[in-house]
Amino acid sequence: MKNMEYNKGNLEWEIKNKNDENKTVLGKINMKIHTIEFSKILTYEEYKNMTEYVYSQNRKCYKKMHAVIYTGMNDKGIRLELYNHRVNDGAYYKLKYIITLGRYRKNDNYLELVEIRKAYNLLAEIGEYIKTQCEILPLPNECNITRIDLTKDIYVGDVVDYIIKQLNKSFTGFRCKPNYIDCKENATFTKHSSKSSTKIFELSFYDKYEEMKHHIDSGNYHYDEDMLNQAKGILRVEFRFYKTRIQGMKKNGNIKSTEELLNLLSINSEDIINKNLSQLYLKGAFYKLDRIKMKIETGRFHTKTKHKMLEFIRLSVLHKSSKTAAEYFIREYSETELKKVMEKFKEIGIIPTPISVRQKFEEWSFM
Repeated sequence: MKNMEYNKGNLEWEIKNKNDENKTVLGKINMKIHTIEFSKILTYEEYKNMTEYVYSQNRKCYKKMHAVIYTGMNDKGIRLELYNHRVNDGAYYKLKYIITLGRYRKNDNYLELVEIRKAYNLLAEIGEYIKTQCEILPLPNECNITRIDLTKDIYVGDVVDYIIKQLNKSFTGFRCKPNYIDCKENATFTKHSSKSSTKIFELSFYDKYEEMKHHIDSGNYHYDEDMLNQAKGILRVEFRFYKTRIQGMKKNGNIKSTEELLNLLSINSEDIINKNLSQLYLKGAFYKLDRIKMKIETGRFHTKTKHKMLEFIRLSVLHKSSKTAAEYFIREYSETELKKVMEKFKEIGIIPTPISVRQKFEEWSFM
């Protein structure tokens, strides 16, 4: 492989020096696209013809549950899956593309992300490539988008592991699935990651270097050593929108095509992400204890409210986790009171899991 240069200067990051309190400061969200998933319902004849094609490609496909997986375009970041779903006495057939846009543009660069505004034209190019492989396969832009991963890389240096631990100790919401998923088959969500998800979207953070190492250890990929080294210190932030949320965006914006949807995301991705983030208690920043207390004391809250907020912080420090603090707080007060207190923290931009006094940086936020 060629040595690929990944310019950290383009990342949304800045770590100030000791004279400026070592604060970690981020700019706007400025997300890019990592992966788009497309789906299309097939007739039996279409499914039959497509499966015959992939099976004719020696050693380039395998079967998994109800799907035939074609790997012949993997080096271009394109995964093809063909499904045969049995329903009662019948069946329905579906095609799915999972396309990693940066891999198509630079197929040996696993760090590449694509600007949203450039995605549609790139998808048209990908469609032309797919047709050269098999004429009967549909173009991606003829299918429905069922998942979009908006992604951002933040260079945080040697504190990446600490930040992930902070995220995993944080209470993110009542309707969220567990943050930490340890699955041998999942190449991303290892102990070097954090995940919070609702029914319509997922927010994940992971150490890009450790993810790539996990890929190597599992035998899935081989990376150029230089590229692996360039991933050190990168925290990848990923917003994954599922079919339900995408359909909602299309309905609200009267959107009929892939081009219109991507144009909407290009213009309004920050507002859309902020709206979804409001469902989680991750809007704001991590601070050290003294700063949190100061922000509570100077906030325009009733004395009783301040007392409850300070009690929550006391529990968070005691148990080194706002997730555990939430459990104890509910026992002492109620779930309703916890919701009120968490909303107050959100008002003043605090994620109530204090940064350790041993850390050099004073605050951190991915917003």
